[in-house]
Amino acid sequence: MNESKVMSGYSIISLLFLIIVASFHDIKYVAAAFAVLIYAVCYIRNSMKAYDKRLLIPGVVIVALAGIHFVSLWSNLVFLQKISAKIHITAGVLTSIVAVICGVLAINGVVLLLHMIRDSFKGGLEKIKESAKELKKRDNRRIILMCMVFAISMITVIAIKKNYHVDEMLSYGLSNHTEGFMMTLDEGVKYVPSDTQFIKYLGVSTDHRFDYENVFINQENDVHPPLYYSILHTISSLFPESFSRWYAGIINIVFGLLSLIMLDSLLRKFLDDKRVMAVILCAFVISAGILNAIAYFRMYIVAMFICLLLLNEIVDGDRSKSNDYHFYGKLSLTLLCGALTHYYVTIYAALLFTTFGIILLIKRRFTDVLGIILSASAAALSAIAIFPAMLTHMFGGYRGKEALESIASSGEGMLSNFKRLLTVINGDFLGSLGVVVLVLGLLAGVIFIIRSREGKEQSLETTSGAALSGYVLLIVPTVLYFFAILKIAQESKPSPRYFYPIYGISFAVLFLLIYKTAGVLGGKLKLQIFAASAIIISISGIVTSNWSCLYFNTTELIEFSKDNSDLDCLVVYDTKWKIPPAYEEIKNFKSVTFVRNDHLDTVKDIEISTEDRLALIVVGKPDDSYIQTVIDALKVINSQTLIGTASNEVKHSLYYLEN
Repeated sequence: MNESKVMSGYSIISLLFLIIVASFHDIKYVAAAFAVLIYAVCYIRNSMKAYDKRLLIPGVVIVALAGIHFVSLWSNLVFLQKISAKIHITAGVLTSIVAVICGVLAINGVVLLLHMIRDSFKGGLEKIKESAKELKKRDNRRIILMCMVFAISMITVIAIKKNYHVDEMLSYGLSNHTEGFMMTLDEGVKYVPSDTQFIKYLGVSTDHRFDYENVFINQENDVHPPLYYSILHTISSLFPESFSRWYAGIINIVFGLLSLIMLDSLLRKFLDDKRVMAVILCAFVISAGILNAIAYFRMYIVAMFICLLLLNEIVDGDRSKSNDYHFYGKLSLTLLCGALTHYYVTIYAALLFTTFGIILLIKRRFTDVLGIILSASAAALSAIAIFPAMLTHMFGGYRGKEALESIASSGEGMLSNFKRLLTVINGDFLGSLGVVVLVLGLLAGVIFIIRSREGKEQSLETTSGAALSGYVLLIVPTVLYFFAILKIAQESKPSPRYFYPIYGISFAVLFLLIYKTAGVLGGKLKLQIFAASAIIISISGIVTSNWSCLYFNTTELIEFSKDNSDLDCLVVYDTKWKIPPAYEEIKNFKSVTFVRNDHLDTVKDIEISTEDRLALIVVGKPDDSYIQTVIDALKVINSQTLIGTASNEVKHSLYYLEN
């Protein structure tokens, strides 16, 4: 038998044994070993390379170091202690024997891993060289210019963002806070400076930098998977004891640029005319809907990139006559990242994979159908192994139960939600010109049908290389996703952010339809008409958008806090998780004191009760009785002025109190 096959089989057995042993310690070791095993099988299947004996030495060293770590842990395992008592060998010796056996077997697995790293590095260099040659062959000035414009646009909207949604603050808190998802504070205590407790909640403490275990714990107690929060925690860990919008902002900028590149790649599959691609990309980088989504500091831009990447990979797989292990490995890894980013990505992926599977069955590509099933299964099992709490989130948490109840309901709320969705699409993508676009689209459809019957109209295809199945993959899962979210979230009135994961794909679909409409109505002038339409839609979108994620409605409150930074601030709240959205106002005051609204009798005893001028922030629904109770408790305050009320999902109102 071939030597490489024997050694490869031996390595697989070693890795399987390691998975079993690791399972006694920690589920995360199982996930890591499982991922290595999948990669190893793909590598062996495609390469069948024999070992380089020079790599045995570092392999032995790595296994020895790992062995020391595991021996210290395994010595405390109950089952080893029971075996030790029966065979009269101390637990330490027995553990050492097991570790040696595992070590001998593991050396082969580690050597194989080192081989993969070395060969991947070499292969990566070769691929980089090949890519560089390919880049020289084609004109990439367009996408480079678009990336520059998009980066400037994204930086601008993030820089002018005034305030934060409560969930954006939770992004930081769940990534970095070590004491749960709510702020920790003591009532009645005067905090100087006023942002002290906010930094403890939003920032990373020096003692907990790169503490990913805490990230996982927080997410297990929340309703989302941990990948995005781990990325944000990594960035925050580089700047401990601090908070900045740019920690989350840079994530959106990077993945926004990657989404643009994926959109360009997708358009190349459906368009031949580079000028049309340039118009669509230009409209994308200045789209009010896209930029508004960029300014929202959650995981949705990462999800948008992953959905675009998935669609690109699937369309490539559809065009290929047959797909190899590398294709399914990439597909599985992309889906795994999506499942660990947001559960809505798995909904889109399920619709996309199902559509692709049906297409493959029609084409009688049964081997590829099996590949799709196996790659999706591998991704699902890996995601569950890495983050088991996702099963509870999906089927047992409050969001999961809410989704299941919505699915089981009659669907009475879908119509109102559908109208809400049309309003969102009209505002975010069509510059509030949706009615005009719809009328022109219907007119183009009628003209197309008439011309088709007269034999004057050709195919609907936009490019010679785009098969019908490509359009099916582009449009069908996207439309189904919209209706799936409307159904799942009908009880909670779906927010526009639920559709952010497919914003990039939806943008491509809409503008391809607009281009085809321009082609039917404009004839030879279709490019000019399409470009003019894109410009009008983009400008209209910028002008008419309410830019909901920038929270301009809090400007007056923030300016007041800056102009009156010498004031002490009293915050009356109903629950702690609602406090963080008031951070931008509170941080500017000289100090802050927190009192819960059912403990207002303690106001008379707080340190700032003798001040003749105060800022009062009421978190939650404003109640005149609260204000009067506070004024009565303070020593010299007798008048109030409402500066304004902000609504960042939860409300907070700012008052100026004086003698």
